[in-house]
Amino acid sequence: MREIHHRVKNNLQIVKSMLNLEKGRSSDPFFQDVLERNQNRIHAIALVHEILYTSDSMITIDFSRHIRELISLYSQTTDGRIIDYSLDIREVLLPLDIAMPCGLIVNEILTNSIQHALDQTDEPGISLVFFHNRQSAEGCIEISDNGPGFTMPDPGEKPSGLGLQMILALTEQIHGRLDFSGSGGAHFHIRFPIPET
Repeated sequence: MREIHHRVKNNLQIVKSMLNLEKGRSSDPFFQDVLERNQNRIHAIALVHEILYTSDSMITIDFSRHIRELISLYSQTTDGRIIDYSLDIREVLLPLDIAMPCGLIVNEILTNSIQHALDQTDEPGISLVFFHNRQSAEGCIEISDNGPGFTMPDPGEKPSGLGLQMILALTEQIHGRLDFSGSGGAHFHIRFPIPET
């Protein structure tokens, strides 16, 4: 199983490299942005397989490590300014079927913050909290940025942005609950059940 995870990770890295080649052939900023966002999504998935390859367990992964690896990918804004991260990340073991969508959720929120919010901020910052509430048997992910925020969709209206649609769909996949706000920066709070292992 460890070798399988290693090979899957390597195959995903090949796909990411192929997208990078396509990105280098285009001068269209929109197309380059789409390719880069998909590269980051593939990277988020590959990270899970990399952690499993180096882990003692083939059933669960330390998701705090996954978050820290993602943050190392997003250390600065698109114009090169360093992002100030405020982290409160606890060591929590998640099953693979929960860790994968959670990794994509965190990746999507970080990508949206960096590409759409923090470039408009003099001192870009992101706050990220992750812990296991054992009383409610829930995992909690809270991510906020100090950007200008965003316009909230009307009640009952489907969000127009692909990123927010993906976050909602992935939260539903893990039977979670999502609260978000675009006032005074972007704020996301995801709660999801963690089964006993």
